[in-house]
Amino acid sequence: MISDLCKQLDSSPTANHLVEHWSRILTDRGFNEFAHGAPVGARGFVRVGGALIAWSNTDDFERRGIRIVGAHTDSPGLHIKHNPFTEIYNMQQIGVEIYGGPLLNSWLDRDLGIAGVVYDRAGRSTLVRTERAVARIPQLAIHLDRDVNERGLQLDKQQHIHPIWTTDKSIKSFDSFLASEFSIDKNNVAAWSCQLFDIQKAELFGYRNEFLASARLDNQVSCWAAMKALVDNEGSEPSLVALFDHEEVGSESTTGAAGPLLETILERIALASGSDRAGFLAGLANSHCISADNAHAIHPNYPDRHDQSHAPLINNGIAIKTNSNQRYATSAKSSIPVYAAADSAKVTFSTPAIVTLQTPTLTASAVGLTANSASFAFTAPATGTYSSCRLKIYSSDMTLLFQVPSYVSGAAIPGLLPNTTYKATLKCFGNGSGYLDSPESLAATLVTGAVTQLLPPAIASITPAVTTFTVNYLPEIGTLFV
Repeated sequence: MISDLCKQLDSSPTANHLVEHWSRILTDRGFNEFAHGAPVGARGFVRVGGALIAWSNTDDFERRGIRIVGAHTDSPGLHIKHNPFTEIYNMQQIGVEIYGGPLLNSWLDRDLGIAGVVYDRAGRSTLVRTERAVARIPQLAIHLDRDVNERGLQLDKQQHIHPIWTTDKSIKSFDSFLASEFSIDKNNVAAWSCQLFDIQKAELFGYRNEFLASARLDNQVSCWAAMKALVDNEGSEPSLVALFDHEEVGSESTTGAAGPLLETILERIALASGSDRAGFLAGLANSHCISADNAHAIHPNYPDRHDQSHAPLINNGIAIKTNSNQRYATSAKSSIPVYAAADSAKVTFSTPAIVTLQTPTLTASAVGLTANSASFAFTAPATGTYSSCRLKIYSSDMTLLFQVPSYVSGAAIPGLLPNTTYKATLKCFGNGSGYLDSPESLAATLVTGAVTQLLPPAIASITPAVTTFTVNYLPEIGTLFV
C-alpha cells in the first residue's frame, strides 16, 4: 500500500500533476469525467486545474446526504516568475516567487527540477516536468559565513533564494527553454505556470523502514488516503472527495476551498438525483465533511512545542484536531462519525486522539493562521540619512534570537510571545562608510493588541544601547505593560 503513496508523490510535483494522476486512476476504475458546468451523474469526477472533485453512489442525495472528505493538492514552494532570467557575473539565475510558507533553508543545496503546465494558443494544456536537476540554490560557504552556526541562518527572500541554472547565455527566454526541453513549438506557447521541485524521490527509512521522507507530504498524504478510499469503496454509501488547490495561500480562489467549486458540483449532483433546490439543501443538512490534513507529531528535539497532554505520536494512529476558537471545524458531535468509522475499520487513534492548539504556538488551519503573539515595529533614528539599518532581537539574557539585515523603519516584527522580555538594537549605516557616529533614538511600538504604547527611547550610536521591552497580555483586555 505504501508503494502506491510513493508512486503518487514521485509522479506529482505540482497540483496539476496530482490531479492528472488521479484522473487516470478514476477513469480506469469506471468513473465518468464530466466537464465543469455540465450536468453530472451518480458516479464521476470533475477536474479544474489543480482541483478535483470525485464522487460515487449519489443517486439518493436528498435523503441520504453525502460523506465528504476534503484535502488540498498544493504545497509550499518556489514558483517561477514570468520574466525569470537574471544574470549575475557569469551565472544566469531564475527569479522565483515564494508560494505559501515554505521552510526556506530546506530548499538550499537541493537538486531542483522544473514542472508545471504549458498552454498553447488554442487553450490546450500540456503537463511538463524535467527528469533531471536543472537548478540549485547554493548556501554560502562557511568560510564566508563563519558565525552562521551561532547566530542562525538568515535568508533574505529577495536576495538569497535565487537558483543558479546555467552559464550559457544563449537561452534568452523561458519560452525558449520550454520549447527545447519539452519539444514544444515556441511560437505556439501562449502561457505557462511552472515551479521548482526537489527531484529526490520518496524514500522509506529507519531500522524497520518505519518512516517516510518525501516532499509534498503536506497534503498529498491526505489526498492519497481519501482518493484510495473512494476508488476502493465497494459499499453503497454516498461518498465524495474534494481536492482543493491554493490552501497554502488562503484558499481564496475559484479552485480553493473558499471558492464555489464544491457547492456548484454538489448542487448538480442533487439535480441529477431528482432533487430541487429545497432537496439540495436538505441533502446538505444530512451530510458530513472531514477536512483532512497533516498533524505535527511531537518532535523529540523540540518537545516543548507541544502541549504534553495533547501531543500526537508518530506511527500511532490518526489524530483529530480541535480548537475552541474554531480554527478547526471539529465539534464533539462532528467527531462521532470519525470514531465510528475508525472502530469499523479497526483503525487506532494517536495517543491522545484529540490534538489541541497550545497557546501561544502559531498553528495552521484549513483556511488560515491563528496566533497569540505580539507584533512590534521599531522606529529608525529620526535624523540623518541612512543607506540601511540592521535590527537584532535578543532574549532577556542577550542571546541573539534573530536579526533583520535590511530593516525598514516601522515594519512589524510578528511572533513575539506573551509574558516574555526581549531586548533590541538597531544599527543604521550612513551613506558613507561605517555606522553613524551621532547619538540617535530607538523606539519600539506595539502593533497588535488593544493598546499602543511607545517605549522610552534608547541611544543608538556606533554601539547602540539596548531597548528592553516586555510582551505581557492581560487576557481580558490584551494590554501591553512595559
